[in-house]
Amino acid sequence: MAAAMRTVFGLLMFVTIGMIVGALFQLAFILRLEEDSYGICLQSLIISSFNL
Repeated sequence: MAAAMRTVFGLLMFVTIGMIVGALFQLAFILRLEEDSYGICLQSLIISSFNL
């Protein structure tokens, strides 16, 4: 029973880490697309919106 729980826990860790890495790749890809299409950086737009 402990071996089965260890296997399930290992798979859950693998899937969780994979989802985090995948989300970071998607975020980097989206930010690169936004920079290429508008010519401005999304982060500078967000920062400038707070500097009223």
